Amino acid sequence: MFHRSSRLLFLLLFVAGCETGPELGTVTGQLLIQGQPGNKVRIEFLPDVGTSGPSSVAETDSDGRFSLQLMDRTDTPSEGAIVGQHRVVLSDLQLAESATGRGIPIRFGVQYTMPSETPLRQTVVAGPQQITIEIP
Repeated sequence: MFHRSSRLLFLLLFVAGCETGPELGTVTGQLLIQGQPGNKVRIEFLPDVGTSGPSSVAETDSDGRFSLQLMDRTDTPSEGAIVGQHRVVLSDLQLAESATGRGIPIRFGVQYTMPSETPLRQTVVAGPQQITIEIP
């Protein structure tokens, strides 16, 4: 009896240990706004139709470069994004950091800030990838 229950316990622990999360792609890249690096922009990848899972976010540096982080419910961030099709939404952090917004140029249209209106789509594949997001 003890031998049988220990095998069952081992099997349950093995199956629990084999559980993996969703398939991810490691995504790095650069945001270009009218051909220039888009600094201080929050980029969010939202899973689109046919792709399920949490969104991924990044903030661009002074060269417009970014590295996506998965927004899951764990305390430790994961690099990347869910494999599949995504809508890409932008938030201008220069405007957000300004008390009034006065004197801050509008760098991209409001459609890029709304999940339902953004024209930006990006496919994430398994493994590492580097992308360029261009805003005319």
